[in-house]
Amino acid sequence: MKQMTASTSVRPVQGRGETRRFIDYMYERNASDPHWVPPLRLGEYDRINPKKNPFFAHADMELLLAWRGDRVVGRVAAIDDRLHQETHHDNVAMFGFFEADDAGATAALLAAVETWAKARGRTQLRGPISPSLNDMCGLLIDGFDTDPMLLMPHNPPEYAGFIESAGYRKVKDLFAWLYDIDRGVPPVMQRLAARRRDKLQLTLRPIKMAEFAREIDRLRELYTSAWERNWGFVAPTKAEFQHIAKEMKPIFDP
Repeated sequence: MKQMTASTSVRPVQGRGETRRFIDYMYERNASDPHWVPPLRLGEYDRINPKKNPFFAHADMELLLAWRGDRVVGRVAAIDDRLHQETHHDNVAMFGFFEADDAGATAALLAAVETWAKARGRTQLRGPISPSLNDMCGLLIDGFDTDPMLLMPHNPPEYAGFIESAGYRKVKDLFAWLYDIDRGVPPVMQRLAARRRDKLQLTLRPIKMAEFAREIDRLRELYTSAWERNWGFVAPTKAEFQHIAKEMKPIFDP
């Protein structure tokens, strides 16, 4: 598969060398942003490795690079999640891990993903989702002067314009807030929380790190039940949730 737009060519990633260029391009593209926090490279390799990421037990992916001569000018992943189709029946494919130099590279990359998705019978394309809503998703369109939080996107300001110029439009807003916990919880919220706690006879306790595997099963059950009616949600498999928890375990505060 090969798509051409002007002097930009897009082709699937082949071999370890091009996989390394796929990973490296993100670091090169965002290097000048003082608020971009580079993720661990090992973790980025694991996210796109079907042998390491349990998500790909129910999804297919093709990595694509945009080239001008021997220079990489963009990257994207075409993603088809069978579990998403079983849950929502909307015939949607995803694009994720998006980075690009300009609108031309973006148009070429998304055209290539569209061709890939149509060949699989999909009729819509949605993204950036990298690789699912349980991981990194969306585009930052405001708040570029703040550092990103865990599992939240941080990208150059021009990306939304690049994608919209290729014929795409926003399908959903994703909001995030910063709250200074040193200010304390407002009294009205404290009263409401205490009332619900007493009525439902709830108890609160820290996570038991000595029972990590059992605690993660409980967290998965809570997470799934809390989010099951949210837009686009697909419940993570047990293996997926364990994988996410294992990644986060070093930063848990017991």
